[in-house]
Amino acid sequence: MSVQLLGRLNNGYQLTLPLFLEGQSASDAENDLKYVDLAQLCATHKDRSLAVIQQSDAMQGIGIRTGDILIVDQSAPASQNDIVLVNFQGDLMIRTLELLPTPRLLAAHPEYNILVIPEDGELEILGTVSHCIHSVSN
Repeated sequence: MSVQLLGRLNNGYQLTLPLFLEGQSASDAENDLKYVDLAQLCATHKDRSLAVIQQSDAMQGIGIRTGDILIVDQSAPASQNDIVLVNFQGDLMIRTLELLPTPRLLAAHPEYNILVIPEDGELEILGTVSHCIHSVSN
């Protein structure tokens, strides 16, 4: 399994962070401090969104790194070249969905194989990745 499911964004858990605007003076920022809910910023449909942690380097070529928190939107069907959370043959993973010419799942790392989806294969698309949150430190 290359993804750890954290849960739905509407389960009552709220992560509130202070909001600072670039270019704002420090004194103004402290006096006029606003707070934002991370779920409100990242999820269009909280009741149809999941938070997961990427646990592999399979998508590092497009900037999704091991340990990143991903917001997955389940409200719309996936389409060609979407980054998706899938259950493929019992494994949860993040991949790029390619529908044409043949349905398959693509990693963004050369050490991972292309996964061709057989007609009778077990594939469940759980949603599309809408946001990636990661640390900027080494």
